[in-house]
Amino acid sequence: MSEDLSANELLIHYKPFCYFSKPVYLSNNMNELFNNQLIDIQNDWNKYSRDPNDGLFFYSIFPTIYSITASTVVTIFLSIIVFTNFNSKPSFLLKVGTVLASINLTLLLIVSIIFLEKNHEALNSNSGDLFIDFLSSYKPFNIIDFLAILILQFVQVQIIMRIFSRQKEKRFTFFMGGILSIISQVIWAVSTYSSSHVFALLPAFVYLLRISLSVIFSVLIGIYCFMKRKIIFQKKLILITTLTFLTINLEFAFFIADVSNLWVSELSEIFNTCCYVISTVLVWEWINRVHHMEKIKEKSGILGRPFYEEEEINNNNYDDYYDNNN
Repeated sequence: MSEDLSANELLIHYKPFCYFSKPVYLSNNMNELFNNQLIDIQNDWNKYSRDPNDGLFFYSIFPTIYSITASTVVTIFLSIIVFTNFNSKPSFLLKVGTVLASINLTLLLIVSIIFLEKNHEALNSNSGDLFIDFLSSYKPFNIIDFLAILILQFVQVQIIMRIFSRQKEKRFTFFMGGILSIISQVIWAVSTYSSSHVFALLPAFVYLLRISLSVIFSVLIGIYCFMKRKIIFQKKLILITTLTFLTINLEFAFFIADVSNLWVSELSEIFNTCCYVISTVLVWEWINRVHHMEKIKEKSGILGRPFYEEEEINNNNYDDYYDNNN
């Protein structure tokens, strides 16, 4: 190099790739960089990795990938159960909702892999924040997610209708649940696709509305559990009852995580899809089993025999049958 160059021209100025003022590094390349005596990178990395709000493993790209993959696998698995478990007699809406959710998360997983590969080739690294922003703005996912969540909310309305016996209560649940589900999804769509500052507060309102609907669903199922407490805690139902109780409260768990500012709050929409699928499929199957146990109990009792054994017992000889069994 020429001796005429000034000292400033001999300096190498390093500027890392940043996304919203946060450096993006690939952790397994750090040792190689440090061996080259790039002190600025080492100091920058040490400062960033020690920040409890940004540099921890939870805020990297890997938990995001694991979460999307796990949600996709669980959703597809439950969708297969819906179509192969003939005892549960799932509704048409439940089948459509689970299929849409499975297709949507599978599409998102494929697109995510392609995005991460291209980003790694261009920048030799990936940013968790950049990836989250990409997922949030991916229109095909948002469109299918809108339909899937709306249909699964209708399925939750069907589930609540099944726990009531009177037609008046069923009709009220149908109209109120359907209206609230449509309103929540329409407001979500407006807040997602509108760039106007007028709707800046809508995302928070939609989030609280969804939490409120989840609270109503959980409370109603809880009341039903209390009414059927002599049945649901039998050996054959204790496991699925426990799982049902956990699934209907998943929304609360993510709400607490959001309030605690944990990394899972960034993936709320993906987790919402999976949570809706889990809660609808599992609760639907649980109610079927509760109804089945009720029929068995009524069939074994005196009052249930005329109804469930009417094909075997002639009504004209019912008095003789009653005397012989008592």
